Amino acid sequence: MDAMKQDRTRQSRQIKRAALAVGAGGLLVAGALVCVPDGKRGAPPPSGPEARALDALSAGAPASGADLAALIRDREAWVGRHPGDARAWAVLGSAYVRRGVRQADPAAFPRAERALDRALAGPLPDASAAPAVSASPRASAGTGATAAPEGPASPGASDSLASPAAPRTPPVPTGSTAVAAGAPGARAATGAPAADTPPEALVGLAALADARQDYPAARTWGERALRRSPTAWAAYPPLIDAYSLHGDHEAAGRAAARLAKAGPKAPPAAAEYAVVYRDRGRREDAAAQASAAVEQASAPAQKGAALAALGDLAWERGEPEEALGQYGAALQAAPDLYTAQAGRGRALAALGRTDEAYQTYDTALAGLPDPAYALEYGELFDSLGLTGDASTQYAKVRALAARGARAGVDENLVLGRYEADHGAPASAVTRLTAEWTRGHRGIETADALGWALYRSGDASRALTYATTATEQGRRSALYTYHRGEIERALGMAAEARRHLDEALRTNPYFSPLLAPRAREALGALGGSTATGGVAGTTEEADGPTVRAPAAQP
Repeated sequence: MDAMKQDRTRQSRQIKRAALAVGAGGLLVAGALVCVPDGKRGAPPPSGPEARALDALSAGAPASGADLAALIRDREAWVGRHPGDARAWAVLGSAYVRRGVRQADPAAFPRAERALDRALAGPLPDASAAPAVSASPRASAGTGATAAPEGPASPGASDSLASPAAPRTPPVPTGSTAVAAGAPGARAATGAPAADTPPEALVGLAALADARQDYPAARTWGERALRRSPTAWAAYPPLIDAYSLHGDHEAAGRAAARLAKAGPKAPPAAAEYAVVYRDRGRREDAAAQASAAVEQASAPAQKGAALAALGDLAWERGEPEEALGQYGAALQAAPDLYTAQAGRGRALAALGRTDEAYQTYDTALAGLPDPAYALEYGELFDSLGLTGDASTQYAKVRALAARGARAGVDENLVLGRYEADHGAPASAVTRLTAEWTRGHRGIETADALGWALYRSGDASRALTYATTATEQGRRSALYTYHRGEIERALGMAAEARRHLDEALRTNPYFSPLLAPRAREALGALGGSTATGGVAGTTEEADGPTVRAPAAQP
């Protein structure tokens, strides 16, 4: 794909943290989804690329962009002729969600919502059913938002998920003001799903809520899907995401264990365990599970995603050369995996190959216009004094976040991170406090809110959130650096020195903008600024290695 044009003012010296690219459960090996006919007019099982995409959707596994496009064309044509087929609508809505995530195209989400709303009503006679989504690619995208279901039904004794009951979704602002601020507008629930609502519709709504970063709703829909159908394997990835980003890591571990215990009846759970172990700080176990996912992959898109996960883990360990190799292998398997391109850009910059880093980031953002990658790219320019290029990328952060918000995506986390470091920390505090209040209490939000409080001059309150972010298990150089700076501002010299040193030992390249500041701060405290390489990875530090994926982390 052609690189995006940049108005760079490069000088003679040229040049997120990225979340685990795969996402919780994104590496699952595809299972089979049998499209059971609604009455006599159910959609026939597809073949070829449509079948590959359908299998991937049923398992929560990655699918290629080409396969997803084929499945969307197939289901659009079918529901155009048979608008009463609820299961076909559910498959179509889920495919829209997956394509929107894969391409960072939030305009796909309102179309997904309309299709899933139609599926939620259950099958209808074709004569009385009207299509909710036009088969025309020129159809208006709309501006819907994720439904918050009316609350979880009481689980039955035989099929309830072994996890805490989902809380009632916190109320969130609605209307144009809320959308402009990045919070998803909440549409009114239309009552309980019909008795014959296909479970795929509930799974699709969980995936849509997860894509819009509405984790309380994702949790509720995912739990409802599993009560409706305990073998709805594709409900697990968004549900585990929701648990983790809600701050409930124990529930995430139990969900992964339940999936693994299903044995050969369910897709392998290696991907879930990789994410859960990473969040618990057990990096060796996370890498072992990601390696298992590579071996288990049954399609190039799945193999590419698993290899990209290994690249992310290598990057977090401070091994840019290893990360670069894994990202390159991922792109050989799945050339349209733009998360791996962003990872390559990050690793190339750390290795001093800045011209290549520029080109790689351009390619990544052209294929996956994610505001988090634009922020990362801007900070790379900022670290080199290329303020014009940095400003271009920061403007792109705001524009992409606004685009997502219009489609119901909650972009407050990335906007809060941007504002904290680039001129509006008070606004970041307001934005991130609202996130925390509405139930987004994962370590990402804790770190971002703590840092925003520190940047706005409230180091005392900041320390509480920074401690939460760094004591849940994940070994993040960025989070540890933030804590060290907060402690330094509070006069806690010994603690600050320890955490700054730990950040640089964990990953001395963690940020082109902040890693040099970490070295400066450590030197000012009398620490060694020669810290480099990787923190010791003893078994005691990472926790005992778990050999069987069915074991609960």
